[in-house]
Amino acid sequence: MLGDWDRPERRPAAVRRLRHARDLVGFDSILKPPDILMAEAIRSYAEGLPAPSPYLLPGDEQRGRIIDMLTSMADGKDEYTGLVLEVVAAVRAMKARSKVDMEDATRQARAGIDMLPPARSRLMRPARRAWPQVKAGFKKRVAIAHRGVRD
Repeated sequence: MLGDWDRPERRPAAVRRLRHARDLVGFDSILKPPDILMAEAIRSYAEGLPAPSPYLLPGDEQRGRIIDMLTSMADGKDEYTGLVLEVVAAVRAMKARSKVDMEDATRQARAGIDMLPPARSRLMRPARRAWPQVKAGFKKRVAIAHRGVRD
């Protein structure tokens, strides 16, 4: 929503989006930072507890500062421009790092798949045209087993 804050010509549009968000849903339900969300989710899962609330609690000092800042920005004030620019830059950097990490993970997964022996991968997942042969072999084994039971 504030990604355009670093472009002065697009800042009025960002302020309008912020006003719409304030008017439609308000600024009361502020999510916790991503690292805290993840840590709490992992901890609660590991301990078998219910998932914690993803929102900052009422009365939380950080929540109050964020609401004040968003309200001021939605009113068109520029007092937090420096901070917003820092946050936008940090988010873009995190996004770029995440993209690189995901690309690396994808390459590693594909390399692992390529290392599987061909015969094993075919046994694990026969081609569609091979299903009649697989089915015939299964029927033959069932018939042999059935004959053995009758004898």
